Amino acid sequence: MTEFNRREVLGAGIATTAAVAGLAASDATGSPGGQSGASDVRLKGPGAPDLPPADETYRFPLTKTKPEVVTKGGTVVECTVKNFPAVGESEAAIFLLRMEPGALREPHWHPNAWELEYVVQGKARLGVITPDGTVDTVELGPGDVGFVPRAWGHYIQSIGNNELVMPITFGNKQPDDIGLSTFFSGCPTSTFTRTLGLPKDGLADADKPGKTLFILPKP
Repeated sequence: MTEFNRREVLGAGIATTAAVAGLAASDATGSPGGQSGASDVRLKGPGAPDLPPADETYRFPLTKTKPEVVTKGGTVVECTVKNFPAVGESEAAIFLLRMEPGALREPHWHPNAWELEYVVQGKARLGVITPDGTVDTVELGPGDVGFVPRAWGHYIQSIGNNELVMPITFGNKQPDDIGLSTFFSGCPTSTFTRTLGLPKDGLADADKPGKTLFILPKP
């Protein structure tokens, strides 16, 4: 937790606030934005800037970008240095998480990034497992912020009656993600049955998807 200092908290707050403002602005105008090339806005006339346009834009159309993750339970739009070069060497990225009521963002962790969630719409349950062997489970509604320190295990569940809309700011330009589905797929089943005190065939019917599931729909 010590690495997340006052400057990082302020920066994350600014990034999240900007993202939320961008959600409203892009949905209202529907104007396109590119990940490369000059800005699509040109000020003209007396008092306009007298400098050549930048080679890249510093605007990212978060709500207009095709999701990288699409499941029956929800979607994730990723804005990282890969598709938003303006991030450059800054340690920052933002994902737009949308989840249907009852959906679950599977238990997971980010080895290289902390995360700061802001709820725009819906209601979420956030569970954070600490290295001390304790857990903090909270409910988040519109206007609430959740925080997960770097590499700490956590999950997010959509518990409201409406779609959960949650921009998530990360403290890394390209956050890593290890989901429980990936972890289980990469381990012998016996490591889980022994750990959980189950008989040898206790997980015989368990699914090993061979990939990260990200979001699971309501059962």
